[in-house]
Amino acid sequence: MESAEKKQLLVEGMTCSNCAMGVAKRLGKRGLTNVDVNFSTGEVRYTDNPEIKQEIVVSDIKSLGYRVVDESDHGKNSQFWTIERKFYVSLFFSVPVFESGQF
Repeated sequence: MESAEKKQLLVEGMTCSNCAMGVAKRLGKRGLTNVDVNFSTGEVRYTDNPEIKQEIVVSDIKSLGYRVVDESDHGKNSQFWTIERKFYVSLFFSVPVFESGQF
């Protein structure tokens, strides 16, 4: 028996664990297995089911109000506040606090 392929989608718009749980429940009801949704990274992973086309999975996610991003578009249209930008902004404001010695 051939093992099922793992699929991954990038989804924008999920802001909390309830968002992720809603997506996981919808895909589980559709018949997908091993559904793992991470709202902080925007990743949706599942075991592929040959009876369910990826277009149906994408339309289910879109019907919940989220946006599925193509891998090729992710670099161009990613959000302005990436984790790296947040790190450098917080580093910029944290250095003076540590240099003053009064933390």
